[in-house]
Amino acid sequence: MKTKRFIRIILENILPNGFLKNAFGFFAIFVPPKKSYSQKGEDLIVHAFFGKRKNGYYLDIGSFHPTWISNTHLFHKHGWKGTVVDIDQYKLDLFKLLRKKKVEVLRAAVVPRKTKENKLNVYKFFTKRGWSDVDTLDFKTAEKLKNNGRGEYLIETIPTIDINSLLKKLPKINFLNIDIEGLDTKVVNAIDFDKFEIDLILFEDNDYYGGQKKLIKKLEEKGYFHLFTSGGSVCYALKEKINNQKIINLI
Repeated sequence: MKTKRFIRIILENILPNGFLKNAFGFFAIFVPPKKSYSQKGEDLIVHAFFGKRKNGYYLDIGSFHPTWISNTHLFHKHGWKGTVVDIDQYKLDLFKLLRKKKVEVLRAAVVPRKTKENKLNVYKFFTKRGWSDVDTLDFKTAEKLKNNGRGEYLIETIPTIDINSLLKKLPKINFLNIDIEGLDTKVVNAIDFDKFEIDLILFEDNDYYGGQKKLIKKLEEKGYFHLFTSGGSVCYALKEKINNQKIINLI
């Protein structure tokens, strides 16, 4: 038995349940210490998956900020290019300012399938400083946030693009990051994996910890495996695309 696998088995028996599947737990033990820009160190695990790759391409849907709580900034710093899609023009302007020619931006709401009018209502919550920190296309999510103390929301109509039409416009995606407050799993489930090969997908799933059962089955049938779960974020990756022997030894 390999030493690292033996150590993992020992740790699984003495550490809290699920610790090693949490981004912090995995990072603390198996990933070399580097600066993380994600909320819970997710970018370090994703970066370990790709090894020392310098020429990758990411698609960041529902971006919060270019450097703060960003799952893609670490890859930008390592030379990757990418596309950022968001419904807030102010945030997109920040990405262009800070990532310059290495990023393309698109103001649109990414949806599972085409809509008749190619536009939808977005529900926007603002901080006291006027920053829209939470936007969602899902009315039920907006009402839930409102009832949980986020205050009133404003409604704005914005253009939409379905996920497969978006992927068709872009280069091959190595890292897909999705955080769109309530529609994440629906968008991932709508991806035509027969047409588009994506090496790794990181998305939010606050409804079912670890991903919805039907979506999990679909991803596994397409060759994906569960890399980690961190809070409400779930990560699936193509095993054949792993570029780091340390991670290969652990799965």
